[in-house]
Amino acid sequence: MCLGLEEGFLPFIYIEIPKVKHGGEAMIERTVTVKNPHGLHARPAALFVQKASSFLSSSITVVKDGQEVDAKSILAILSLGVEPGTTITIRADGDDAEKATAELAAICEDTSI
Repeated sequence: MCLGLEEGFLPFIYIEIPKVKHGGEAMIERTVTVKNPHGLHARPAALFVQKASSFLSSSITVVKDGQEVDAKSILAILSLGVEPGTTITIRADGDDAEKATAELAAICEDTSI
């Protein structure tokens, strides 16, 4: 895609990943160390997002180094660059928040994926 290049202009793509605001009192927060040998990249990230997306009544985010992203977005999860041994926080707000955080934490701790 050409953007009308001018002399000295370096094209780049900027993707802003929206942050999810939490409004409920029942927010559950779980801090977990990623034990998967690949971190949250490729297949583990896809499984994580697929599982997060299955919790329709909850808003779920992941926080790493102060950056909070939507857990239901593959691009958002990949943008965090979660390596093995990284500590992340999973936040969920909704009817199935407890179950969501527990199942997502289990994916992060699974070394067989």
